[in-house]
Amino acid sequence: MSDTRPLPSASTCGGSGAFTELRDLWSASRVAMRRVPRDVEVTVRICREAGNQIASLMGRPLDGCHAMEIGPGQWQGQARYFATMCRVTGIDLDVMPTGFDLAGYWRMWRDNGSRRLAKTLGRKLLGIDRAIIREYTRQIGPPRFPITLSRADATRTNFPDGHFDFVYSFNVMEHIPDPAAVFRECIRVVKPGGVVHHDLHLYTCDSGNHDPRVVSGEREGLPYWPHLRPAHAPLVRYGGYVNKLPLARWREIIHENFPGAILSARTDEHLTDEAARLHAAGELADYSSEDLLTRNIFFSWRKP
Repeated sequence: MSDTRPLPSASTCGGSGAFTELRDLWSASRVAMRRVPRDVEVTVRICREAGNQIASLMGRPLDGCHAMEIGPGQWQGQARYFATMCRVTGIDLDVMPTGFDLAGYWRMWRDNGSRRLAKTLGRKLLGIDRAIIREYTRQIGPPRFPITLSRADATRTNFPDGHFDFVYSFNVMEHIPDPAAVFRECIRVVKPGGVVHHDLHLYTCDSGNHDPRVVSGEREGLPYWPHLRPAHAPLVRYGGYVNKLPLARWREIIHENFPGAILSARTDEHLTDEAARLHAAGELADYSSEDLLTRNIFFSWRKP
């Protein structure tokens, strides 16, 4: 990702330091391990839908293309999917050591902080990373083409103009302070006729705070949309920096940079009645039902 801001302070997270994050990780891991097959299946389905849209806009299969992913993360799940068809270059500000790379873990501690190091080591010691990678291999096979990882700021990469056939990200743009700057860089590095695809998680949805308890599905008594309700906001433990852009602003930024983009959404339809109940009680009046129920928006755009 293109942001290295520190996590919110303990007073805004409802917890303190790396210990709280490790406790959350341990709690979430029990759920995550059971959900690995389903979660990987969902990711593969979303990637397949995105890949079909990208190929349709390009007017050619993805086989043999060169793609850039912004923020591939530690598991590189989306990169693994696209690498079954083409070369993938992933850029991220996080250091991503593998195996017993002690120097890599030291660089992670130096550059990304103790919390990132603790969470990464915790996942690896609990076997979460291994389980997820095994499941990707089971469902889609191993990558057929190389995945190259590079530390870079997505707002100013060193790639030449028109270098990639398509550029994409999943659940990354909401963590970037200036997504419009990233969008402009995507336009620069994609070839004419190439495609830009981004899938982003909205702050105003119930899980937009990225609190591990909400994400794992074990809320521990947290009410819905706690980060948007002043009485409950102190309870939230944010899962990282989020830019808090509302749906309307995202639409503006997308259409300003990608005129004619194909824009779609995924919604939390199961929370429709809860949103209506809170509105009827006079809560969340600053947010429409669309704001609260839209979990992700995603779009594809073909460069002229």
